[in-house]
Amino acid sequence: MRLKLSLAILVIANIACSEKKDTFNRPPQLPPIVDVMIAEKRGLSSDLELNGSILSNEFVELMPETNGRLVYLNVPEGKIIQEGTIIARINDADLQAQLKKTKVQLEIAELTEQRLAKLLAVNGVNQADYDLALNQVNSLKADLEITQALIDKTVIKAPLQAG
Repeated sequence: MRLKLSLAILVIANIACSEKKDTFNRPPQLPPIVDVMIAEKRGLSSDLELNGSILSNEFVELMPETNGRLVYLNVPEGKIIQEGTIIARINDADLQAQLKKTKVQLEIAELTEQRLAKLLAVNGVNQADYDLALNQVNSLKADLEITQALIDKTVIKAPLQAG
């Protein structure tokens, strides 16, 4: 039985080796396909549309010190902007009104202080009343400076020459 099995394996191996397969045999090749275009004269467009982003070589990001509605903008495209040029303004109407009110109060306080100074010179008023009037004048002057500083913060100027 063993002999029959060995003989069968030998016969199968012989048959398998006798059939030589050509693995490199390819079907006949077709000629290559070639597209042919006839050259013709055409105009060339200088317009080119591309998707993407453009970034400038230099830029400045300006952040105002105060919030508000922009009421003036002076940023001419392609022009040189000198340092210190006003390029934007934020609405300061409420601050301007406060400034006018404080100026009127200061005028009245200065008149009162001048009157009390004359009265103090002839002992017509005590020192405490005069000191209160003088303090009121100084306080209103400080209020004027604060309001003016807030108004100045609504003006955005070019920090450096740009162009």
